[in-house]
Amino acid sequence: MLIAGHASGGAKGDRPPLYLPYYLVRVVLEGGFDAIANGMRRNDLHDRIRAFHHRGEDVRPSDMSNLLGGLANLQAVKSISPPIIDYDSQNRLLQVVDSTFYFFIKNANLREILEAIPNPLNAG
Repeated sequence: MLIAGHASGGAKGDRPPLYLPYYLVRVVLEGGFDAIANGMRRNDLHDRIRAFHHRGEDVRPSDMSNLLGGLANLQAVKSISPPIIDYDSQNRLLQVVDSTFYFFIKNANLREILEAIPNPLNAG
């Protein structure tokens, strides 16, 4: 599962890692079909993640670059095939690359799915 990806962004002092894949998945699911259908702009993703992130002030543009630039590799490592989303760095746009995901995100109970996703901050 993508959200169980890397603990992106190292712990800072006694603060936990950034867990950016988790927050990215939350932003995509919370936005739903309408938000992802035409892609999600990088700046919008960054703003949305920072708005509810446990270390929002620490989520830098370089952290977003690392997250978005590594999506293909992260999905490959997690055996997600075909990949679901990818980042177009030229247009600075997160896009769905597996059309079956459109059906899923349009028809699934996203609130229920969001509630079922374990928050990595609560992992013990």
